[in-house]
Amino acid sequence: MKRCILQTFTPLYSSTQHMANIQKTPGQRLVKRMSARTKWLIMAPSGLLLIGFGLCVFSGAGYDMQVGAPFMRWFLKGTYSLILINGGLCIFGSAIRFRVMIDTRQIIRQEMKRRQKEFDRTKKTPPTRRDEAF
Repeated sequence: MKRCILQTFTPLYSSTQHMANIQKTPGQRLVKRMSARTKWLIMAPSGLLLIGFGLCVFSGAGYDMQVGAPFMRWFLKGTYSLILINGGLCIFGSAIRFRVMIDTRQIIRQEMKRRQKEFDRTKKTPPTRRDEAF
């Protein structure tokens, strides 16, 4: 009896099977194939440009407010500028993450090479005999 109840509540497919059937867009596949260095080279300048553009729009909104432009005009400009600034900070933060990943990989590779050389050097030297020393 218990066996029949459990069988009625088991799903026909698991969630991982369902997720495997979803096709990725061409842009997602392109970004996934990019190296971390390429992502960093694209994202860092893009983030800095967005931050700069957002600050320019922000100063324009402040100017509109001082001149006495309608409230909605300078308010929407200011909101738009804050969206640009925060978006630029997020993109630049992601670029920093990729740069840290690149640097960490480089340090790990250098350390592995150093340890491999050290291991090879100790492996080639013959062990000394204790009997010959006396």
